[in-house]
Amino acid sequence: MHDDREYQAFRAEVRSESWKRAFLAQPLPERRRRIAALRARSEIEKKRKPADIMDVNAGAVESLLRAHGYRA
Repeated sequence: MHDDREYQAFRAEVRSESWKRAFLAQPLPERRRRIAALRARSEIEKKRKPADIMDVNAGAVESLLRAHGYRA
């Protein structure tokens, strides 16, 4: 199973405090334009990526459940 490393990197970037500060410092029309562009790119990316990376990583879920004492 593969992970969507591009998306993970994107999420890490946009959740950083410095990115959020810079984004919110832009005028509202510019933020709206950027959001629309990001959404359009997301739709394109979803279509080009293999289906097996578009869902959760089963191994990661199993590890998380074990870490919290879940027993199937």
